[in-house]
Formats: sequence, C-alpha cells, structure tokens
Amino acid sequence: MQHIAILRQPFFNMVLSGEKTIESRWSMNKVAPFGKVSVGDEILLKETGKDVTATAKVKAVKYYELTPEIVEEIRFILIILQN
Repeated sequence: MQHIAILRQPFFNMVLSGEKTIESRWSMNKVAPFGKVSVGDEILLKETGKDVTATAKVKAVKYYELTPEIVEEIRFILIILQN
C-alpha cells in the first residue's frame, strides 16, 4: 500500500539524509494513518508545497493507546535511541 507524508523543513531533508528515521503522529483521536500503515508499505515523501520527490519503505510500525505513562515510556525510548 502507498501513503503520502508531507514534511516541512528541516524534517524533509533530515529524512532524506537518514538523520531522521522515525516519524510519529501524536493524537488522542485514531485518525489515518493510525492502523493503516504496515511493514513493507511505501511512503511517498513530499516537502510542503512541492511535488513528491522521494519514497521510503516502512521497516517497522508501532501503535500505542496514549496514556501519560505510555507517553513517558516512548519519550524515554526516544532519548535512548538518540544516544
């Protein structure tokens, strides 16, 4: 399945360079892409206001029911991954 990700700078360039490898969507409401993205899917990447110029393949997906405890756990994991 294909999806589109519209990214503003500097995040668009960070994804292309490999500096940014995780994308997250934080919402209490389960709206797309929640539950729609799977491993192996193709993500069409476009910078805000421009055409699609790149693609990426999904390697892993995690969905969470957001609670204050889960948010703190995710933040902790991201801090570890950044170091």
